[in-house]
Amino acid sequence: PDPSGHGEADVFLGTAELATDGQRSLDWRVGLFYLHQKNDTLQKLYAVVPATGAAAAGPTLANVNGKSKATESAAFGTATYHFTRAFDVQVGVRSNRNASDTTTVSSGVIVSNSTAQVNSSTTATTYLLTPRYTISSDLMVYGTMATGFRPGGPTNAATPGAPAAYNPDKSRNLELGVKGDFLNRSLSVAAALYSISWSDIQLNARATTGVSFIANG
Repeated sequence: PDPSGHGEADVFLGTAELATDGQRSLDWRVGLFYLHQKNDTLQKLYAVVPATGAAAAGPTLANVNGKSKATESAAFGTATYHFTRAFDVQVGVRSNRNASDTTTVSSGVIVSNSTAQVNSSTTATTYLLTPRYTISSDLMVYGTMATGFRPGGPTNAATPGAPAAYNPDKSRNLELGVKGDFLNRSLSVAAALYSISWSDIQLNARATTGVSFIANG
């Protein structure tokens, strides 16, 4: 089988922010985010002639056609407090809500003729903490603790062997770094030690029929 597919998306994206001028001991920024997206996807599997690679005569082995709508909305904010001219700490938080509605129509020789509809909704809160110390005008050290998140959603394959949906994956990052300019700014250095913990990684998988979908590792 030779899988092929295409995707199209219409996206509306909006953001709004309000921030201080950065001239005080406390700098802050708050904002709102909204995304509305429509996707059409199509996967086809068909037999080919081994010698030429051309499509062989006969019916299509599988057609998997998906239509989905997705929205994402979030509120976020960051604040940096300058304890001294040399030392400051930034904190941030973001609250996310993701919702999706997918309809998948499957037909063909090796998949069942079916229509599946899956709705999903996920909420998550991520955070950031970054202390920073400026040793001189050319040298700074920092630390970071941060979390990351990607929403789950319906799969694009209504076929045996594929789950109906995949779960969110999350990450946690710990980092300690240094940035500086040396030799009259002829040499710039940026170095860091970091550790990333990543759970439920979203990966491309393939069912026994050859149809691909997203699953959690």
